Amino acid sequence: KIKRRKLIRIWDILNRNDDADVLIIGHSHWPEAIIWVDHKQKIKTYVNTGDWVFHSTYVEIIDGVVRLRNYESENN
Repeated sequence: KIKRRKLIRIWDILNRNDDADVLIIGHSHWPEAIIWVDHKQKIKTYVNTGDWVFHSTYVEIIDGVVRLRNYESENN
């Protein structure tokens, strides 16, 4: 479960620049993706890539669609 404080920081980053719709980071070891609609009815996306060693996760962007993917589950 995402902590409220963390979500507020993510929200602040995406709302500082109205042109930003997606925030992708790789700081935490736990992969996660959150999508919401802001007060202006714009879709906002936060993705944490997690880590490659334990989760084998990565981000894929195709035709503007952002997806958090797992290499191992796709190849088993």
